[in-house]
Amino acid sequence: MGHGSVRYLYLVAILIALASQIVQFFTGFQAWVNVVWGLVGVLWVLAGVGVASVERQLERWVYLTSALVGLLALGAGLTSLLLSSVSWAVLSVAVFLAALSISAVHHGWQHWLYLGPAVTILGIILVYPTVVTFIVSLFDDFYQTSRSFVGLGKYVEVLTSREGWIAIRNTAIWIVLMTTSTVGIGLILAVLLDRVRYESIAKSIIFMPMAISFTAASIIWRFVYAYKPASIPQIGVLNGLMINLGEFASQPVVSGVLNGLWFVFGIPALALWLAAITRKIGDGIREWSDERRINSAWITLIVGVIVLAVSYALTGFLGQLLWIAGILLLLVPAFTDRTLGPPLVGLLVLFGIVDFLLSIQGIGPTPWYTSRNGITNTIAIVVEGIWVWTGFAMVVLSAAYKGIPPQMKEAARIDGANEWQVFWHITIPFMKSTIAVVTTAILVFVLKIFDFVWVTTGGNFNTHVLASLMVEETGNFNRGRAAVYAMLIMLLVIPILWANVKQFREQEEVR
Repeated sequence: MGHGSVRYLYLVAILIALASQIVQFFTGFQAWVNVVWGLVGVLWVLAGVGVASVERQLERWVYLTSALVGLLALGAGLTSLLLSSVSWAVLSVAVFLAALSISAVHHGWQHWLYLGPAVTILGIILVYPTVVTFIVSLFDDFYQTSRSFVGLGKYVEVLTSREGWIAIRNTAIWIVLMTTSTVGIGLILAVLLDRVRYESIAKSIIFMPMAISFTAASIIWRFVYAYKPASIPQIGVLNGLMINLGEFASQPVVSGVLNGLWFVFGIPALALWLAAITRKIGDGIREWSDERRINSAWITLIVGVIVLAVSYALTGFLGQLLWIAGILLLLVPAFTDRTLGPPLVGLLVLFGIVDFLLSIQGIGPTPWYTSRNGITNTIAIVVEGIWVWTGFAMVVLSAAYKGIPPQMKEAARIDGANEWQVFWHITIPFMKSTIAVVTTAILVFVLKIFDFVWVTTGGNFNTHVLASLMVEETGNFNRGRAAVYAMLIMLLVIPILWANVKQFREQEEVR
């Protein structure tokens, strides 16, 4: 924008004006603002005249006009007499942008003319609110006349409070459970439904929850989870179904049959399970002795045994959760066994159904949202999010799955690979980038989850997450704490987006 150091006068003027606005934002309007705008006007005049003296004819007139606009800013009082503040701002910005555009064309910086509007809009929509939110989080109550600067005190207050830790814990549960379940179930459905005739119908049904609002989905699940005392007829679908199944399983004839089937299915399933694990242990030992290498199935087996052993030492919900995780981990090596895997899975499914029917005999209604265990309440709400977002993950992953060359899978099968090996060594690597995109989208959604929690429990019964607690604190006029929760959400989003951008750059380098 001109030659020599004169071109920097515009930048200095803009920085001084911006600094004065930030100070005024903290302290309110002061008389010294007139002096600042006078200094800005002087710099603007010097920049306009200086650049006009060395530029071409057309640019000269534009920068001379810019200098005249700077004259209007020599004093705030004079400016208020000649033009309103809004008119002066519009005029000065318009002339400055015209000067900047002509200079950009002259010096070959046309690309900045295309990026300028987008950068400006992003700055207004993203950067400015982020800066203001951070500033608000540093005050006791910024919007009160008696506000006081507390620095990071609000952050310490939030991170040491019980409700803050509950919100962080629940947000972590949402991140882990929602993301893994949605992406995992969506991937399995994408692979399985690709092999059936009614693929389009099944996908339409599964995707249907995504077409309704999250508020409506939450209301639907409130009826599913509805709880009434045992003496009152249940209107909740889940409680009604569980009670009816429990009454059916409690009948003497049915109970006797179920107990017999429990032994019939349980003993062979246990035998096959132990045989599959023993075989994998032998394979792992041979591989270690021959190649000094441990494969993933061996590691999964060791971790599964450890998790299962720890689950028996714990009680309550955590013990049950670890028991389920241990069983799932031990199923992985069983799945990779081509001989024992299929019959083992079938027996375990039948055994699980029988065991479930036995466990609900005489069961009463369950308060899914209002139990004393906040983790259970949160998981019940997470199921709603999984129900809604699984269709999205399935559709995107299905499109990526159809893009895998069929020759690759056929060649692997000819070489002797089973379906599990084809899935892990061909399907997953080819869909890696798509899985990362879907995971990122769901993670960002989960971090700002609000609708499900607010509609179902309102954050009560220890179900608050960061976003819902932010809204609640805003409604209670605790804007400093609300800003802290907003900043925590932003800090959690940044590494996710950074990892996504890094992956895209690596893909571009490969291409």
